[in-house]
Amino acid sequence: FFSFCFCFSFHLRMEDVGEKKIETETEVHVESSSSSHEQDESIMAAPEHPEGAHTVAEPAPEVPEYFVAFDIGNLNTIVSVSKYSKDPRLPSPFIIHKPSGGIDIASVVGFGDEERCFSDEASSLMVFKPANCIYDLMMLLGKKIDEIPAQTMASFRFKPTTIAAPGVDGLSLTGVDLQHTESTSFLSDELKDFRLPIEALVASFLKYLLRLVQDDKLFWQDQPAQAITKCVFVIPSYFDDNQKAALVNAAQIAGLTTLHLTHSTTAAALYYCYGNQLMKPTLKDDIKEGHDNLKKAKAMIVIDSGHRHTTVEALLLNNGFVKVLARLSTLNVGGHQFNQILFDDIRASAQQSHKIDPASTPKSASRLYSAVERSKKVLSTIADTFVEISLDDKDIRIPLSRAKFESLIEPSLADLSSILQQLLEQVLLIDPEFVSSRSLKVEIIGGNCRVPVVQSRIQSSLNVAELFKNLDGSTSACTGAILAGRILSPLHLDHRIVPAEVHDLSPADTFEFVQQEDRCKPLLLPASVVQFYSDLENRFAQNDETIRLRKELRNKIEQRIYFLMDELNVASSSAGLIS
Repeated sequence: FFSFCFCFSFHLRMEDVGEKKIETETEVHVESSSSSHEQDESIMAAPEHPEGAHTVAEPAPEVPEYFVAFDIGNLNTIVSVSKYSKDPRLPSPFIIHKPSGGIDIASVVGFGDEERCFSDEASSLMVFKPANCIYDLMMLLGKKIDEIPAQTMASFRFKPTTIAAPGVDGLSLTGVDLQHTESTSFLSDELKDFRLPIEALVASFLKYLLRLVQDDKLFWQDQPAQAITKCVFVIPSYFDDNQKAALVNAAQIAGLTTLHLTHSTTAAALYYCYGNQLMKPTLKDDIKEGHDNLKKAKAMIVIDSGHRHTTVEALLLNNGFVKVLARLSTLNVGGHQFNQILFDDIRASAQQSHKIDPASTPKSASRLYSAVERSKKVLSTIADTFVEISLDDKDIRIPLSRAKFESLIEPSLADLSSILQQLLEQVLLIDPEFVSSRSLKVEIIGGNCRVPVVQSRIQSSLNVAELFKNLDGSTSACTGAILAGRILSPLHLDHRIVPAEVHDLSPADTFEFVQQEDRCKPLLLPASVVQFYSDLENRFAQNDETIRLRKELRNKIEQRIYFLMDELNVASSSAGLIS
């Protein structure tokens, strides 16, 4: 009976399968025949419309295109991403987070034993292999060796050098001579003398940042990550055409198209307008009215004091109109300059009091620099502290006071006062009522502005009672760059509604810079050189991916082994077999 039931049910199941197969073949046949006679059927079954009536095809939905903004500093980098659409009324730009948490991505590229590393991993590698970790990328980008100050060259733990561009006679680039590591063993014989130009190192860092954008699930949410090929850069005000071209070259090696370059202070001012609803979507007539009625404009000075430089900028803001009156910068005021002054003083004190050199080797110099930087940050809250150094199993503590620190950096503070006075003189020549008839607002950004003596010097030089910190010192420039990309992009030029208009006496925008090939031809790299370093970057990326997968497999095997060992111990203990 059970055998009969089984055979009968199997017979019915086979009949169902056969019927479904016939139905599928029939559907395929009907679909193919309908496609072959599509034109005839459309003529025969055409709907009748009244005279003069016509059908309008529905427009295809706009596919949002994304672009990314990079604020690459000499110390940290901020990355922001946004949709690139014709509609200016878009949500706020999104700040990318690194895997370990936080938004400050260390601007360091390192070459370890097996693979390259970036950001925090490269910063940790600097303690053990400082010669294979490259930092201060923006200081070296687009400069010749003889253009770099001697004091800056002496502060590097790696070795900058001049290298010849492959396949192009007479073209030399500034690069880095790295020590041989296992991560470069896959290179061919012609690259045995391993050197990389700064443009290629910046390109590899850009590729790493793009991977962070692709892996940020909080931004993409449920939708799949899209490839990003367009970018905007925040640049220092001291960048010349050579440095701008070098940045564009690095983007090309990374497979990116540069849409726009903007100064950090101008981008921060745009972010201020956006946050205070001064950059809401307005008509061009309203912006023209804002341009004509500059007497009602708000006067603002933005001061950006970062790791290597300080920039000051004076602007007028009114009804979606932004006018830059003057901009100055100095390389003598920055967090690194303050650290280096303290570094030299503490080193001399240790040599005099303890008869040892705490910076005799690259490793010890890197540790001393980190200790000095920590002590400088502590002095922002307390008046006295110590610089603690560990060398040759000896713990050294050198006292440091805030008064001594301020006396040491007085020459740098004098330079800061000088550029602020020059800024006011230039602005008053253009607009004599800049200070008198308007309430001047001074916004400070940048990590170096946290130093109390820097803030007091700014107040005394500009004769203002209060400094405002409404702008986020980390994200304001990068977010403003996204806004600049929306405003100044070609997609908005044919639209009547624009969020703002920027007038700059010395703009950093490179639309003309990129498009005028005749003027830029001596500055931009040949296509063969870009392709060579692009292929080299892909080989590095493949090697990094292989090593990463190997490490993941190794970790999984180790976890499985530990799990089996735990089970074995539990089984042994329950059986009483442990000796």
